Amino acid sequence: MCSFSDLDVRYIPNHENILKEIHRLGYRNVALTALTDDTKAIPKFTFSNPFNDLNILKRLNINLKNQCLQKFESGWLRYNYQYYDLVSVLPFTEKELNNALNSDFVNIILFDNTNEHLIFTLKGSCVNIARSRSIYFNISYSMLLEGNYTTSAVKILNKLAHSFNGKDQLIISSGTQNELEFRSPLELYSMLLCCGFDAKYAKKLFSVNSYECMQASYHKRHSGSVLQYTSFHKVENEDGDELEPEKKKSKMM
Repeated sequence: MCSFSDLDVRYIPNHENILKEIHRLGYRNVALTALTDDTKAIPKFTFSNPFNDLNILKRLNINLKNQCLQKFESGWLRYNYQYYDLVSVLPFTEKELNNALNSDFVNIILFDNTNEHLIFTLKGSCVNIARSRSIYFNISYSMLLEGNYTTSAVKILNKLAHSFNGKDQLIISSGTQNELEFRSPLELYSMLLCCGFDAKYAKKLFSVNSYECMQASYHKRHSGSVLQYTSFHKVENEDGDELEPEKKKSKMM
């Protein structure tokens, strides 16, 4: 079975407690994310893994608020691309969104509380392009955790449910470094059901789809290898049904 994944845990130097909390909640794949909007400085990671059954990836997230993607692609990212397991962008305009969809470097397009307006203008053609290029859209659930679910949060998830139900290009992750904001797979599953996601599809957003995202990124860097993620933890819903999908092993040509 594919293990549960959180592919956007914000990186901080003192990360041991964060990893312990993520592991306790049942996640077995985690991407530590470094944020940048600097076209010159190269973000690096220093971390240790306290668990034998926790897979840690390095993710770079590029903030395009005051920069254009081409500056990174023609600069240090071109020569340091292999250092990162995942590369994501945070676009703020439809132009930058389209640039990201046509980039050879981008694996993930991130939505959070600073660019949520793009969710409501997202076209089906963008989802189709993303699928053809193995690019994934990532929603940060930390943006939705303001007390109880806000009206805005419900609208965002309802829109995503309408746009993505049955399609495999969406993943959900924490997008935080605050231990109090992490949620278990069961809590995420319940939240997605309440906001209109199909029961079977909701499970995939933090397991199978995340696995496929990691696989696609890995394939770009290591063609011809085999990538396998194995579950070490099971979570059941109130009816006793497991929330994990079938185990996958993929040979990449």
